[in-house]
Amino acid sequence: MKNKLPLAAYYIGISVLLTACQVKLPSKRTPEPSQYGQVDNSPVVNGFPNKAVPWIAISDRSRNTAYLDKSDEKSYKEVKFLEPLMVLKHRDGMVKVAEYIPDALMKKVSSKQVKTYGWIPESDLLLWSNSLKSEKTGFPVRVAVVPSNSEVIRNSERYYKNDSIMVFNSPSLIEQANVKIPNGQMVYVYKQAENNKRFLVGKKPSIDIDSIGTSLYGWVSSNVISSWGERSAVKMKNTTGITETTLGIHEGAPGGNDAENRTAVLLTDVNKRTPLENIFPVTLPLNEPPMPDSKTKYFTNILDYSKNYVFNVLGEPIYFDRYREITEKNKKINIVFTLDISAPNAPYAPIVKSLLQDLQLRFEKPSYFNQIRYGVVLYKNNPCGDNVAVSPLNTDYSKITTFIDQKTNEMNCASNSGYQPVNEGLMAAGNLLSNFPDETNIVVTVGTSASQGGNMYGVINSLTQAQARLIMFQTSARSSDTYNDFVLMSENVVTNTAKNIAELKKQKIINQNDVLTKNNFNLVEGDEGFFSLDYPKQSMAQGFVIFPKKGDIATPGYLKKSVDSLIAQVTLDNTTLDKSLNDYFHSSVGAGRTDVDLKYKYLYPGLTNPVPAGIAAQLINYGNPFLVKGYIPKELKDYKPGLEKGILISETEYDNLKSFYTEVYQKTGAERADFSQARAIREYIKLLKKYNPTLKFLDKGDLYKQPMSYAVGIATGFDNSEEELMSKYMLKGWKKSKIVTSETARNYFRHYKDLAERMLSHRNDPAVKIEQNGQTFYWLNEYFMPTMQPTEQPEYTKH
Repeated sequence: MKNKLPLAAYYIGISVLLTACQVKLPSKRTPEPSQYGQVDNSPVVNGFPNKAVPWIAISDRSRNTAYLDKSDEKSYKEVKFLEPLMVLKHRDGMVKVAEYIPDALMKKVSSKQVKTYGWIPESDLLLWSNSLKSEKTGFPVRVAVVPSNSEVIRNSERYYKNDSIMVFNSPSLIEQANVKIPNGQMVYVYKQAENNKRFLVGKKPSIDIDSIGTSLYGWVSSNVISSWGERSAVKMKNTTGITETTLGIHEGAPGGNDAENRTAVLLTDVNKRTPLENIFPVTLPLNEPPMPDSKTKYFTNILDYSKNYVFNVLGEPIYFDRYREITEKNKKINIVFTLDISAPNAPYAPIVKSLLQDLQLRFEKPSYFNQIRYGVVLYKNNPCGDNVAVSPLNTDYSKITTFIDQKTNEMNCASNSGYQPVNEGLMAAGNLLSNFPDETNIVVTVGTSASQGGNMYGVINSLTQAQARLIMFQTSARSSDTYNDFVLMSENVVTNTAKNIAELKKQKIINQNDVLTKNNFNLVEGDEGFFSLDYPKQSMAQGFVIFPKKGDIATPGYLKKSVDSLIAQVTLDNTTLDKSLNDYFHSSVGAGRTDVDLKYKYLYPGLTNPVPAGIAAQLINYGNPFLVKGYIPKELKDYKPGLEKGILISETEYDNLKSFYTEVYQKTGAERADFSQARAIREYIKLLKKYNPTLKFLDKGDLYKQPMSYAVGIATGFDNSEEELMSKYMLKGWKKSKIVTSETARNYFRHYKDLAERMLSHRNDPAVKIEQNGQTFYWLNEYFMPTMQPTEQPEYTKH
């Protein structure tokens, strides 16, 4: 016994020693969030989380310096831009930091494995991992990266490079970061510096410490920052097809006498704008009576480019509006099949339908073209009706295949004629497409025989008016002269239409190098029976003629090959033209006559017309590169089909909202047999306090005195105040069946389950999910809002 006590003490001592060497880092936890300052005159809160977590700071500048001692200026360690750091101590405006070790957050590590860097001034660090939030609502503040100051327009070279905003590694704005931000991008503010003249911005409202570079961009000047709003918003839409209206978003502040002259974004403009440009931020009237007109902000263009022009190769001016029209319509393609549906050609109708299906699949993938429409012209000698049936153009190929089946059955009269009226079919195709001459038009003829007679001038003229590129595909070659006539007519139509189109193209061409002085419109043979114009070497236009040998049937694969080849050729043709026009209009030649729109001149004082060509050229391809103040007039708010309420949120916010909906449904016991509305309201108020995003303490007694619309507004950002049930009865009234029936309360809280399920199933719905330059937003309309009124599923309009 005498020797056992020292031995036990020895083991205890070893154990204590080993424990002392093991430290759990970081030893400091985050402080509570607090007021930080202002963004656009609105108070904001810093990005510390509501619940304390291990404190990880981030170096917010390149060549940051950690000092050996707080009062010692001797450099101890240089820290890189966006390097995460574990906080060990914090006092007197200094932060003691160590190397960030992810395992230290999860388990104990030896203190010898942790490198202590030293002390860094807190002003040189991003101390939190969330973006700044509105003090009033607790929701993240969003800003747009746009010119917000006359200085940017006067000296654009300090802010722009290759059409994008320059980003820097330090608030000094000297060393450029490896990223740029497209003009108009919506971002989140993390920090301000240099008397609020510099903003540290990111693409997400919270940072993943293990991949900081995917969350944070860097520093930009306040001159390129304009506050957008938070999450509450309305979306303008034109799903009823209105073509003329005075309704829209107004410029300036409410209350002017000239309201009818202040419409800045018409309801009919929505199809010309991107999805985010059609969403307008609003402020929820939580404790204030709603105003007839609501303040907002909207994307627009304060620059007037209309006076700019460049000369084409014919010496004629191409003005800016025409330039935009050319480049926009180039990206719209119309493919029309002119199909002989006579009995000898019947086997080719299924082949055309299959090819339409292949085209639909092809264009579902991203490509140069942003609008694809299909059409068909059916023709045959039809003794009991019309020789030609023309379908309207449609983006859905199945509408065209259905048309082929229906009309083939209708035009089924037998005919003894030796030829088919291909000239009538071609003229009908030309007439169909001549309404869209600047779009990319392709006519694919699949036929058998023809007559040398007929109005060939009219055929060539209609196809020239449509500027249609042609494929003439003969399916079989019999001994009759009418089959040979099809080939001769095909060569005539393809070559003469190509000659005319080449001349018309010169009206759009500005680079003399893109003009062939000696066009050869002779067809060149590739594979046997496969002839084409030699574009781009010897011909400025494209075209194909394919026919089999006498007595043979054409290989269907040649049809697909010719269509694929022609699409590739017209794409090359269009991109060459686009690039040339873009280059010229991106220069002082094409952008040097740009003025500030008189309506917006007061917002950018000190500017003279024309503005410097530099900024005009940088922004010329952006439709609405500025963000300005405006308002939503009562007349537009009252037109319900043109406006929907909702919230614009990030991926993180989407997940949090879904969790809130799920927990409300579960905790309120809506499915319980012994459902109690009083208990449900008590649980609901607990959840409001739990999910409260603000610094403000939510007093239970005060909440009971608020209507349900207030509770929904503070928790979600949705505005359901127009619904009487939501705005009329206070939460304390919701506890009493004499005021709100128990079944109504149960159904309301049961609805939260539906909302959570809707969010799950619609997450990738294009009507909900919005992508902007690699950044994801979600637009949730009334369909996702707590309400007792019927709502419709969101409709995808591309705008």
